[in-house]
Amino acid sequence: MMLDDFVGSSLSDLECELIALERISLSLLKEECELYKTAWFDYRGMHPTKRTYLFAHYYEEAFRHMIRLHVDYEQVEGPSPRSYLPRKDPLGKPSSVIAKEAKTGKSSPFRNTTCIWKARQKADLLGIPYDVFCMSGMKAAIGRIWQRIPTPGQLYSVNILEQIIDRWEALLSERIYAAESDFYTLPKWQGHPSQLEHSAWLCRLIASRARPEFSLMEYGFKRHMIHPQDMRVHFSPEVIFAARSISKSLL
Repeated sequence: MMLDDFVGSSLSDLECELIALERISLSLLKEECELYKTAWFDYRGMHPTKRTYLFAHYYEEAFRHMIRLHVDYEQVEGPSPRSYLPRKDPLGKPSSVIAKEAKTGKSSPFRNTTCIWKARQKADLLGIPYDVFCMSGMKAAIGRIWQRIPTPGQLYSVNILEQIIDRWEALLSERIYAAESDFYTLPKWQGHPSQLEHSAWLCRLIASRARPEFSLMEYGFKRHMIHPQDMRVHFSPEVIFAARSISKSLL
């Protein structure tokens, strides 16, 4: 389920811009003009700052899941569960840093913010949903007998990143991943590049199945997420007929 309520979800575009300009280097911000084209489909209409807040939400979910399994479940239960990122503002500075700044009168960089921004950018570059990226990275680290749960910055280390990619490919062979936004349905069709890409994406995944007619029925005739032209390009008339017949039989 695509989240619409998380810390940072209610920020305006102006507020998102100000946060990005204050906390992130221009060199990283310049990469965003290309990343919105490769990010997971549901995230492409979101401001990069808001996408990073969403990524932070899923990182914390994965973090608490690993604490619950491998450390102590009581640490992540109750009204104040253990977290890695600041609770009030996951892209802000830790309380220890804020206290040090108040004591010394000197401001420090947003190092943690930069790390989680970079991790989110890696997920966007690979087109992997954030929950999959974060949980796969956590499991990869634990599988390598790490002594500590990985930080956001460690999720895009070469070894962990390779295993995240492998896990994503394995998941795609097991199930169909589709966007949840109705922007990708035919009633909302505008011929937008992301809509075209999503339709073709689904066709490629479905075509790799042993019995593609069942998934084609689901995404082509029930959810209406595949453009008819893509359907004709990727599937034989027999498969399309079978998918349509299954759809009608379920009415």
